Amino acid sequence: MITELKKYENGIFEVNANGEMHLEDLMKLRDFMDEMISSSKGGYHKFFGCLNLKNVPLPSLEFLQKDLGLAEKYKSYIGAMAVIGDAKWEKAWFAIMKNFAGVKIKFFSEEARSKAKKWINDLAK
Repeated sequence: MITELKKYENGIFEVNANGEMHLEDLMKLRDFMDEMISSSKGGYHKFFGCLNLKNVPLPSLEFLQKDLGLAEKYKSYIGAMAVIGDAKWEKAWFAIMKNFAGVKIKFFSEEARSKAKKWINDLAK
């Protein structure tokens, strides 16, 4: 489930998730993205996100389909996403999102968290 959504300066945002993800979490993320877009100057801005996945099992096919739909909807607003998680995410969901979502995504292990944040901050400049 999504445990925290944070906005920072320069269009940077962070999504923290722990445990199983549900469709309600995608709706929470959709509302968060809509609010960021509408509150940006001119209603458009490139955003740079960091998705922290802790103890999150691989999602259902239905969840993946909806997640790809959200990625498609917001891909023109997202400059890049850093995904921090364990290797199963890199091999499964992350590979699908990287190939089909059209969003620049880079995977980082938990040990490389500081590199992920630096990558996002550098891109947001």
